Formats: sequence, C-alpha cells, structure tokens
Amino acid sequence: MLKQVFLVLICCFAGLSARAQDILNIQASIGPSFGVGQFAADDMKNPGSGYADIGGIINLHVGLKPSKNFGVCFFGAMAMYPAKTGKIEAEINTANSLNLRASSTYYRFGMATGGLMFSGRVSEHFALDSRLTAGYMWAETPSIEMRENDIIYYKHYRTPGGGITACGSFGFRYIFKRIWYVCGTADFIFGYPEFNNAITETRVGGLSVTQQNSYHQFIGTINITGGIGISF
Repeated sequence: MLKQVFLVLICCFAGLSARAQDILNIQASIGPSFGVGQFAADDMKNPGSGYADIGGIINLHVGLKPSKNFGVCFFGAMAMYPAKTGKIEAEINTANSLNLRASSTYYRFGMATGGLMFSGRVSEHFALDSRLTAGYMWAETPSIEMRENDIIYYKHYRTPGGGITACGSFGFRYIFKRIWYVCGTADFIFGYPEFNNAITETRVGGLSVTQQNSYHQFIGTINITGGIGISF
C-alpha cells in the first residue's frame, strides 16, 4: 500500500514538474537594504533615531494562486544594519576633548506578513509579480558605546520593540528549467514598532545623565533582492 501511494505521489510531482502550472511558487532572496525615516536618522537629540546604515535583507515568499493571475501569499524577512556612529563620535569627542571610537552592534528586525499577490506570464520564460502584505515586525535598536578607562561618555542601550508592518513589491521571474526560476524584486517595507524604556547615558561636564524614553519609530526600507525559486 505504501509503495502504491509513493508511486502516485511521484507521478503527480512529475506531472506538475512537466506542466509548471504556476499555482504555487516558493522563493528565497537576498540583497541590500536602504533605510529611510527615523530608522536611518543619527541625531543624538532625537530619542527615536535608529542609526541604521545600509544593510542587508533575506526574505522568503510563498504564493498560492487559485486563479490565473490573483492569489494569496506569505512574505517573511530578516534584516541587519550596521550603526551610524560618525555624528555621535564627533559630538562626544568635541564636548570632552577626546579622540575615541564608538563600538556598536547592529540594528535588526524580522517580520511575518500575509496578503494578496498578482502574477502573470508575459512569455514562455518570463513572469511579472507584485504583492501587498501586512503583519507583525519584531525590531531591536543597536547598542552604541563610547568608553575610556571604565568611564562611559555615551551609551545607547540595545532595546527590543515590535509593531505593525506592511510591504509592497514588484518583480520578475525567469523560468529556466521546468519548475525552477531566478527572480529579482524591488520591495518597500514600512514598519511602526514601539520601543519602551529605551535608555541613553551621556557624560556631561563630568556628570552622567541618563534618559529613559518610550516612542514609536517609523521604519522605511527600500530593498533590491535577487534569488531562486520553484513553481508548480
């Protein structure tokens, strides 16, 4: 009985592979990510600054089309961005007559979304895709520190947060062998996570001043990714 079921599954898979109906497609992509908004700001006086420099993103798309061109999809992504520290170094060093370099971790976020997709073949090998999804984003601001001889002159503490997110994208697929394809996509990701009790410590005139803030942060990223996928 198990052999018969196994044979039937193999025949079904072979049939789908030969026809490539483009009902289900799964793809993974990677590429650079460019931040906009508070997310990319590096103003020490603005508690909502994210200090995110140009980073990288990896994502997974799963689309299901019950009709010829329209369907539903899942889109998930993870991204990391090195911290901008140039302005912080300049301000702290000037104020304290120092020549220190800041140490830092990465800004990072992950997201899981679902929504609608449009997809259509424009030739035997090419297909165009677009999607609009919404869901939840988990984010974490970077830790940035300037220290000398155990004296902290500046420290921006790493802080976790989360909130709503949405993504819109447009891209293409080139089907090069039955079910296999390569893809290129331009995405815009919007996020609005909330961060609670974010702590910043600054040394002013020999005294340490600590601030604690809670805020929502606008995250905007433009991503250009390429990858590989399969379509049944």
